Amino acid sequence: QWMTGLTKVAGATKSSYTITKAALSHAGAYTCAVKSGATTVTSGIAEIGVVDTTPKTANLAVGGTFKPAVSAAGNGLTYLWNSGQTTPTFQIKPVAVSDAGLYTCAVTGAAGVFTGGAPTLLSVSAAAPQLVKPLVLPAATIGEFYFYQIPVAVVGGAPALTYSVTGLPAGMAFNKNTGVINGRPTASKPAGHPLTIKATNTKGSDSATATLIVNLMPPTAVGVFAGPAGLSPLNDNLGGRFDLTTTATGAFSGSVTLGAYAKLSFTAKLLQSAGAGDVILHGNIPGLTTIDKTPLTAYVEVFVAEQLARLTLVHPNGNMLVIPAWRNPWNTKTKPATAYAAYYTVRLDPTNTSNPPRGYGFASFTVKPDGTLTLAGKLPDGSAITGGTFLGNGGQILLFNLLYAKRGSHFGQFTITPGTPVANNVVNGTPTWFKPGPLSNSTDTIYKDGFGPITVTVEGSPYIAPAKGQRVLGLAAVASPNTNAKLAFTLGGLDVEGKEFSQLLRITNPSATSLTNTATIGAPVTNATKMTTLDAAKGLFSGSFTIAGATTALNRPAPFFGQIVQIGGVTQGYGYHLLPTVPVPPLKVTTSPKLSGRVVLGTP
Repeated sequence: QWMTGLTKVAGATKSSYTITKAALSHAGAYTCAVKSGATTVTSGIAEIGVVDTTPKTANLAVGGTFKPAVSAAGNGLTYLWNSGQTTPTFQIKPVAVSDAGLYTCAVTGAAGVFTGGAPTLLSVSAAAPQLVKPLVLPAATIGEFYFYQIPVAVVGGAPALTYSVTGLPAGMAFNKNTGVINGRPTASKPAGHPLTIKATNTKGSDSATATLIVNLMPPTAVGVFAGPAGLSPLNDNLGGRFDLTTTATGAFSGSVTLGAYAKLSFTAKLLQSAGAGDVILHGNIPGLTTIDKTPLTAYVEVFVAEQLARLTLVHPNGNMLVIPAWRNPWNTKTKPATAYAAYYTVRLDPTNTSNPPRGYGFASFTVKPDGTLTLAGKLPDGSAITGGTFLGNGGQILLFNLLYAKRGSHFGQFTITPGTPVANNVVNGTPTWFKPGPLSNSTDTIYKDGFGPITVTVEGSPYIAPAKGQRVLGLAAVASPNTNAKLAFTLGGLDVEGKEFSQLLRITNPSATSLTNTATIGAPVTNATKMTTLDAAKGLFSGSFTIAGATTALNRPAPFFGQIVQIGGVTQGYGYHLLPTVPVPPLKVTTSPKLSGRVVLGTP
């Protein structure tokens, strides 16, 4: 049983006694009575002294009265102030400037010595404080942490005891006792924020005005960014895309699509940091997870000079995916995409592959003055590709299409290199194309076993439609029954069967005031070739041919589709045909595998 004097301490019946929050009432001599059987032994004395260390301030004018006091309790207490006094309290009257300072008291008792009692800071004012003028505040940056100490002249008897500041932008504050301005500004005015700053003591005050400039995010870091993701285990090796929107205040939002997984969206805040010869904005993205809820380390970087953004994703297993994205710098008023604005057609060539498809795919798009575009086209197996996007500051165009019930994909980028004039612009690229196999869809007859990933070589340029009354490919007028064009069909099984062929045709424009090109198959007609459409304005064409079988039931019809493209100064139509292979019973022509071959529309 613990005791203080002759009084039992309630509940203190263990071998130790802890006071969790000392008060003056706890001071005194403590003993512990220990009982074993009929024997009780009382411990030696444990002395406790308690001293109040609550900081205090005293702000006085010259001539005032200063009376500090120390609160302490314990046995045998004596006192010694750092100013020499030996009583619990004393008085200085009248105070002078020389009396200013920190006063503390050392308290000595049976429990020992405590030196920091009653810390009291005395400020003595003989004159109003003096701000250091002119006040020139360093510029702040929106969203960035800011710190500024209001400067006061070091003059004896003229301390600044309190401060006031008006006009601070949202997100910032000041400490009225220390004169520190800090925070993260969330607003900005073009001419800056006018401030009124005041310092005060008991003899008066001094004030001054200043302007705080809050810089917005660098203009080339603000806007819309987009870019394709490469192959990675994080996107099931299907590619993906990264979209980002940043604001002048540093806020950003966006999303990342990882293969066939659901789109992951996020919002956060950018902070500026210095890079090697560049300004880099950095923003962590908390809470991003994979489809199975595995947390990812994710962050965004924006490179101001390059107008590029970069998303980095790190899986706990070490897999990392870095996705670059380019900025849309265009607008129709101040920076139109004049050097790029045109209608483009491109050829898609799945080169460097030993397995089909071997036809030419194609696509077309129009770059508008605001840099936006909508892409549409066909891959050589007939798969449609589409995309609504914008032109990057370096001529980049994002591609990302999930195909084959979201089990395959076509992704990457086109790049437009500007020429003079715009008609000399060149489109290139090497996107990736992948079809898994075998697909479970039993009706799929086009490369059911899959292929890739393979590289698709992109080539193209602006398509210049013929003038009204003229013909595609710059063809000269012809008199019936002469021909001025030729369709050439190769690969796709024709090469194996020795049945590659060409078909002459005649392209005319029957009206001098319209752009209505028509195609007439010339004699002799080979493999029942037909030209069903020829869109001179867009450069598109389509038709079909039929490889005759042993019986009519074994005839193999093959549709073809193409696009007129200028490559290296040569303008031709490029496309694909889908030809059923020779059926082996019990297969029918309609269920036989189809192979993709090439079709080229050119001059004879």
